[in-house]
Amino acid sequence: AKQAMASPAHATPTTQPQLAPALKGWTKVSGSLGTEKGGIYTGPDGEKYYVKIPDNPARAKNEVLANKLYQLTGASIVNQELVEVEGKLGVASKWLEGATKSTWDQFDKQAAWNDYAAHAWLNNRDAVGAGSENPMDNIKNYKGSMIIVDPGGALDYSGMGGSGKKEFSKTPVEFASLLDPNKNASMASVFGGITPNELVLSTSKLQYATENSIKELIDKYHPGSASEKELMLATLMSRKAAIENAGSLIAEKIGLGPITSIKDEIKLAL
Repeated sequence: AKQAMASPAHATPTTQPQLAPALKGWTKVSGSLGTEKGGIYTGPDGEKYYVKIPDNPARAKNEVLANKLYQLTGASIVNQELVEVEGKLGVASKWLEGATKSTWDQFDKQAAWNDYAAHAWLNNRDAVGAGSENPMDNIKNYKGSMIIVDPGGALDYSGMGGSGKKEFSKTPVEFASLLDPNKNASMASVFGGITPNELVLSTSKLQYATENSIKELIDKYHPGSASEKELMLATLMSRKAAIENAGSLIAEKIGLGPITSIKDEIKLAL
């Protein structure tokens, strides 16, 4: 939960501007706005960026991998690239002038629901932002749309600047737990009211993340060994299949009558 950054909503990696990994000429404008080192920089192209510089380079690669995977689903998310700043690996995002912290009224919540399944698929328990510095600020309001600006809590690592890895199993229990205020208050406050139809709609977006495209991104950005990359692919494919199956089962039940508990239906489906 840190900064206002930008990229066209629902853009894909092929349509967004790319930065070379080792571009020089970064000029710092101001300090960090969140839990990780970094700040606002003017890039070699003269544009303004927010750059995060984690102590662990693997965290930077993990975040950019998550960012690219989100983009495969058509998520509304800022584009991020790996860059070299002050001799360290960083994560750069175009600065978005005018982006504001959401008030999380019903309109903003419903707009964010579109990407719920992607958050669960990518194990992002901090998608909304639970940190004390800038709570509920990882998804910002920009020109009437909601855009994810910080996916640092996805995949293997926790958010809020944590360096340690978190559990990332092949069964996506987060598809249900992120709706539970007793397990994740910040996520449940935004996504707890998601309707069965909106849940199914968000699930359908995972179809655009094909195995080949996922593998290509893992090969390019994952910081681990060949065996660790294979495990990441297997984990993501297993989670994707389980979420898509749950979405299909819930879609069938929608036509049979009211669904009283989406969490319970998801648990049954998983």
